[in-house]
Amino acid sequence: MSLASHSIGDARRVVEAFRTAAERCTAFKDVEQPDFSYESVELQPDPGYGDESVFVRLVQVVASYPEGESLNVPYAVVVARQGNTVAMFTNFNRPEGANGEQRAGIPDDLVRAQLEKIAKLDAST
Repeated sequence: MSLASHSIGDARRVVEAFRTAAERCTAFKDVEQPDFSYESVELQPDPGYGDESVFVRLVQVVASYPEGESLNVPYAVVVARQGNTVAMFTNFNRPEGANGEQRAGIPDDLVRAQLEKIAKLDAST
């Protein structure tokens, strides 16, 4: 999870920019890690977190996996705005782990609990 605080207008723009990118994007490369790319970008139904939220599923492709094979890692990303704070939650499934190639998700209880904490902090300022 990562947090960023903005003016309310900028926080709204951050979420809208993420939503717009997710609607238009189907794949992209990681400029900082050239062996990583992302495919199968899919905007999911709005989960209804905080003041506004966006949920995206995608697959990270690790090109330089041992033995010359690519490794596909299912990822989930939720961006949620609570007031002027933007929270980003990410999760992935290890392909060789218990969930294997299943679609990744983010625990609903975790997101709601963290956004409630942020709302309480906003209310106290």
